Amino acid sequence: MRVIFLDFDGVLNSNQFFESQEPFDRSLLDLHEEAISELDPKAVARLKGLLDKTGAHIVLSTSWRMLYNFEDIKVYLREAGLLTSQVGRIIGATPRFYDEPRGSEIKAWLDNTSEEVEAYVIFDDNPDMLPDQEPFFVKTSMKTGITGADVEKAQKILGFGG
Repeated sequence: MRVIFLDFDGVLNSNQFFESQEPFDRSLLDLHEEAISELDPKAVARLKGLLDKTGAHIVLSTSWRMLYNFEDIKVYLREAGLLTSQVGRIIGATPRFYDEPRGSEIKAWLDNTSEEVEAYVIFDDNPDMLPDQEPFFVKTSMKTGITGADVEKAQKILGFGG
């Protein structure tokens, strides 16, 4: 099984995305609408292409897992176009360790899963990974979110491409 550890802010959205949006009153949105409005359709499409090509599954490492419940996040990603019946199965979320790096949360998930993980990639704009995770880490930027180059790097890490 291939796994993508997925952060949202700085991956599925960016400052460029937010700056390109028409100003609107967020107070008029309910929680559901607000969450969907924060996902950049272009970033979502890039990630969906990677999921389509690799068949990878998603493990949530995003801080959104503390703001929204697991089922709601799946609804948001489905409505944003990332999850379909053919692709993008979310299989879990990393535990939350408040005084440790995010890489420790990812390691804990990997150490405790019953699934055989043959390859994984970490998408995050936070560089707080463990040294042995560096080969699997694709550092994105809050400025741009996930780019085509990030997707190409992830494909190689997951064993698709030279």
